[in-house]
Amino acid sequence: MFVKMSTKQNSFVSSISEFVIVAFQVIYIVIRSCMANLLWFVDKNYKGIQDDVVLITGGGQGIGRQLAVEFAKHKPKQIILWGISEDRLAATATAVSLHRVPCQYMICDVSDRQQVVAKAKKVQELFGRVDILVNNAGIVFGNSFVDSVPEEVKKTVSVNTLGQIWMMKAFVPDMIDRNHGHIVSMNSMLGLMGLAGAADYAASKHALTGYMESLQVELVSEKKMGVHITSVHPYMVDTGMFAGCTTRFPWIFPELHKEYVATKILEAVLTNQPVLLLPRVMYLAVVAKSILPVEAVLLLYRYVGVDCSMDSFHGNKNKPITEKSD
Repeated sequence: MFVKMSTKQNSFVSSISEFVIVAFQVIYIVIRSCMANLLWFVDKNYKGIQDDVVLITGGGQGIGRQLAVEFAKHKPKQIILWGISEDRLAATATAVSLHRVPCQYMICDVSDRQQVVAKAKKVQELFGRVDILVNNAGIVFGNSFVDSVPEEVKKTVSVNTLGQIWMMKAFVPDMIDRNHGHIVSMNSMLGLMGLAGAADYAASKHALTGYMESLQVELVSEKKMGVHITSVHPYMVDTGMFAGCTTRFPWIFPELHKEYVATKILEAVLTNQPVLLLPRVMYLAVVAKSILPVEAVLLLYRYVGVDCSMDSFHGNKNKPITEKSD
């Protein structure tokens, strides 16, 4: 004898079944991720980018230049550099050409939407598309909340946040139409936590964190699984952008080498890794910040010296650094 369930009962059973399936999927993903991190020394399966057009903003120096060279080693179809210094862009293009990869550069201030639109149109005319977009341009002024100048706050947000948004608005719709592409957002550990003396910079990076997470959810909901995102959150890098910034234990938290950072970013792109924190210990720092009481977090900040690490900052005191180097 069969008992006919009501629509409400059917819906409840269906919800429970779906929850069980999702729970097992989550457990599987967590285990797979943990194994991948534990077996970091095992060779990974890299995707090919030989037919891809790569565009890197802030390509004239620092991580941007190093990334261009690292991408060139994997022989993409074309590398395009954007920046504001022709001499620096030309130097990067020369370094890329040593790997026999076509490279062209364009002068563009990504904080100016009209410039981005115009240069994007030129890129589409010359190369047809962009497959890998590396949003790398950035700026920092390093002033306290009281000393921060409104114009500098506006410039920080315009370059670090809006600049990436304008770039994505220009190139990502085509990626979505083709269901193929990769967006790299150069963020910072300050996109996940705060720092005294860098409130405007941290705010611009926190905004990016929310924007990229939301974009990723949209791509999944639209079933555009061929468009990938990699958000990069590095600690301080030895490029001079945060020159003078230090902690109480610099031997425990040393600056990262830009060559190492660029290599890890490229590896994340080639394996479609959604989020990259550097160094690895920063994953633990983010977890600790999420679960500890605020008072405990502030106590740890003071102990490590984060509360005064910008006191000796001189990375951007004399002139703006308008190409990403942290």
